[in-house]
Amino acid sequence: MPPSARPPRHWLGCSRGTIRRSKRRSIDVDFFKAINDKYGHAGGDAVLQSFAREAGATLRVADTLARWGGEEFLLLMPDTRLDEALAVLDRIAARIGAMRIDAVDPLLAVAFSAGVTASRPLERFDEAISRADAAMYRAKANGRNCVLAA
Repeated sequence: MPPSARPPRHWLGCSRGTIRRSKRRSIDVDFFKAINDKYGHAGGDAVLQSFAREAGATLRVADTLARWGGEEFLLLMPDTRLDEALAVLDRIAARIGAMRIDAVDPLLAVAFSAGVTASRPLERFDEAISRADAAMYRAKANGRNCVLAA
């Protein structure tokens, strides 16, 4: 398992019907390169593990949080309305904002930017992810530490 202790991206292909009905969130830990540069890869890994643990504690059993690559996670939430998905991300943001990583730096503040999208009829998985990614990059451009819908 990767440092985040979350399933890798290739596991997401296991439930195509569920994926088609899901809200997708592309989540990226803000300023992760600076965290890695300051605290080393072990510190970065500790941040990713803490992020995955805290975010995962907020989710339903049906939801899937997977490490997508680097500091990016993908969250699938089947049968979820947009307002519900945004509320979950608000709860995750509160948990992440309150988390302390004493092994790295007890004063380290971790935040994330996210893009949310709903599946469109007949849309390919990669197309939906691209839309979620575009919304996430807009969130980063708008100052980070926020969530935008695609």
